[in-house]
Amino acid sequence: MEEIKDPLVHVLRNCIDHGIEDPSERKRNGKATRGTISVSITPKDGGKVELLLSDDGAGIDVKKIRTAAATLGGGSKEQIQSLRDEDVLPLVFQSGLSTAPIITNLSGRGLGLAIAREKVEKLGGTLAVESRQSAGTSFRIVLPLTLATFRGVLVRSGELLFIVPSSYIERVTRVDRGDIKTIENRETIRFGGEVVSLARFRNLLELNSAGAASDPFDKLHILILRAAGERIAFQVDEILSEQEILAKPFGQQLSRVRNLAGATILATGKTVPIINVYDLMKSAINSDDVVVPVVESVRAGKKSILIAEDSITARALLRNILESGGYDVKTAVDGLDAYTALKAGKFDLVVSDVEMPRMTGFDLTAKIRADKNLSEVPVVLVTALDSREDRERGIDVGANAYVVKSTFDDSDLLQIIQRLI
Repeated sequence: MEEIKDPLVHVLRNCIDHGIEDPSERKRNGKATRGTISVSITPKDGGKVELLLSDDGAGIDVKKIRTAAATLGGGSKEQIQSLRDEDVLPLVFQSGLSTAPIITNLSGRGLGLAIAREKVEKLGGTLAVESRQSAGTSFRIVLPLTLATFRGVLVRSGELLFIVPSSYIERVTRVDRGDIKTIENRETIRFGGEVVSLARFRNLLELNSAGAASDPFDKLHILILRAAGERIAFQVDEILSEQEILAKPFGQQLSRVRNLAGATILATGKTVPIINVYDLMKSAINSDDVVVPVVESVRAGKKSILIAEDSITARALLRNILESGGYDVKTAVDGLDAYTALKAGKFDLVVSDVEMPRMTGFDLTAKIRADKNLSEVPVVLVTALDSREDRERGIDVGANAYVVKSTFDDSDLLQIIQRLI
C-alpha cells in the first residue's frame, strides 16, 4: 500500500489536470459543471487486485498524442499516423511524452505517465488506459495482493543459480550463435520483427567464466526482459524451471546490493539470489554491451555530456533532451558510476541527480571539484529537492547550476548548458 501511493496520486493528478474540463466547457457539452473522479478496488483471480481510476472529463485527444509522439521521436510521422486509435493510447506511457502546453506542479511536471508505469511494474503490476473522446478516461492498475510470493524462473550463469521474476519476462528462447548480429558496436538479436540489444548475464553480474558452455555449436539460452518500456535480451548459461518463490529481503547489513532484490530458499535447501530486474536493466543500458561508446561522436566535434541518474525513466528523458540539442551523451546509474566514467573518459559537462545510491550528486560534485584533472568540468544538478538548504548545499559543493524537477523545462536546461560549455 505504501509503494502504490505515489503512482496512484500521479494518475489521480493527471485525471484532474488533463481530464476534467473547465465548468463552462462542461456546461456547453451538456455535462454537470462539477467533474467526477471515481476510484474502485476489485479483487481478481490469481491473488491480484484491480484499482480503477475513472474521470468523466474530455477524454484523451488522440491527435495530440500522435503529434507529441512524433515530436518525441517515437517513430516517423507516417508510422504514427498509420496506427489505430486504440494503439495510440498506450503511447501516453512513453517516457517524456506530454500533451500539456505548459508544465505544472499538479500532474506530470513534464515527465509524463512513464514514471507511474515504472513504479507499478516495479511492484509486479500493470497499468493500462482506456479513453473515449468527451466521455472520460480510465486507468486500470492490476497488482499482486502480496509481494512475498511470486512466480520466478530459475537460471544458471556460470556455477551460480539466480531467480528472475516471471512478470518481467517477455519470452524465454534459444538462438544460434550465428543469429547474433553486431549493429553500431552492439550485439543484437531479432525478436518479433524488431532488433533487440543483447547483454551477457555473466558480465553484468561480474561472474567468472567457470561453468560456462564452451561448445561453439550450442544454442544460446536467452531471456527477453521488459520493464519501464525498455526491452533487452539477456544471455544465460541455462534456463532450468519456473516455480513459486517465497522472497526473503536482505538484512540491514546488505540493505542495497546492486542487481539483487533479495533471496529465496529452494526445496533442496539451496539459497538463491533474486534478480532486481530494474537494476539489471540499468546495468545493461549503462554497460558496453548495449551502449554505443562515445568516442566516435567526440571525434565528430560534438560536446560530450555525462548524465548521472538512477531512474531509468528520468535518465531516458534527460538523454533525449540533450541528444536533441546536438550533444553526445553517456549515462551512469549513480554518482560512483559517473565518477568512474569521468576518470576513464573526457566529458565537457555533467548533469546529475542528487538522491542516488552509493554516491549522491552532492558527493559527486565535491569529488569533481577536489580532483585537479576534473575540477573545471561544469556540473548541473537536476533534482526534486527544492528546499533552500538543498539549493545552498548544491552551490556550496561547487555545482554551476541547480535545476528543480518540479519547475523543469527542456529549453531552460539547454540554455543553461549552452552558457556553461
